[in-house]
Amino acid sequence: MRFAQKPCSMSIRSALISSFLGLCLLAPNASAESPRQDAHLSYYTYYKTKSGETVSELSSKFGLAESSFLKMNPQLSQFEEALPQGTLICVPKEDPPEVAVVRPKLKKSTSAEPESTKAAAKKPAKSQARSRKQTDEPNEAEWDKLAELATKGAPSIADERVTRSAAPASKLIRPDGEVVWIPAAKPKPAPKPKRSRSERVELTSRKGKAIHSVLKTCRSYMGTPYVWGGEQPGGFDCSGYVQYVFAKHGYRLPRTADIQYNVGSVVKSGQEKPGDLVFFETYLPGPSHVGVYLGRGYFIHASSSRGVTVDRLSTDFFAQRYLGAKRTNF
Repeated sequence: MRFAQKPCSMSIRSALISSFLGLCLLAPNASAESPRQDAHLSYYTYYKTKSGETVSELSSKFGLAESSFLKMNPQLSQFEEALPQGTLICVPKEDPPEVAVVRPKLKKSTSAEPESTKAAAKKPAKSQARSRKQTDEPNEAEWDKLAELATKGAPSIADERVTRSAAPASKLIRPDGEVVWIPAAKPKPAPKPKRSRSERVELTSRKGKAIHSVLKTCRSYMGTPYVWGGEQPGGFDCSGYVQYVFAKHGYRLPRTADIQYNVGSVVKSGQEKPGDLVFFETYLPGPSHVGVYLGRGYFIHASSSRGVTVDRLSTDFFAQRYLGAKRTNF
């Protein structure tokens, strides 16, 4: 009896050992696959079907191939047409799951950088920021260049009416008593000194270029007739002219001079810059006339007697009625 039991006990032992070894071999695979069993919870969500929806419609709706959609929802393979309303199916989330990126820690260099080297490395960024500021606002040389460009030919334009009314310089009486007036010869203007290339100033700032464009447009309407209430190139009044020119460059201003006077920052007398609005008290108390300052004492405006023209702030008429200037944001 004892001899007969030995094979049985050995077979039990071998079965136990083989099953134990099988569990040991399967344990790593099970542990490796266990996270995948609920991985879909972070990638997918659930959706209730609506009336008339089919498998093909839903797969295209959620951007899946029909075969992939059926693998996610094998229970739907039995439905050849529309799915029952309210069927709960598994669909991908609209937003992909967030992936945490582990960045390797940077090794600290053993040789410490001297403070002078760190400071030198930071200096270029500061200098670049400073240069960006300088290119946004005009410097003094650029303001002078803006005034030069805006007032080019302004003295002759402003004094043209005076030149026309000037009396002849001398007269000649002929033997028969006839008086002949001999006009004085106009003196040749002195040639302007040419600037050397090193002295030439380019408009490099953003604000300088914007102001130059506005003043160039102001000068383009020279001679446009004055029309009361006019706000088009066929005829302007003073505030309509200013509003129209600034609007062409995207700057909105109120319609009348008295309201335009409330816009912008106050500029002290003598500190006017090209592009400033200059105001006068003319036919009504308070600001009733407006123009655009060109620089070097000149401004351009829609005159009620001469249309769009250039005048000096120092002229008696305007000097006595000058209220001040306002600076808008370019």
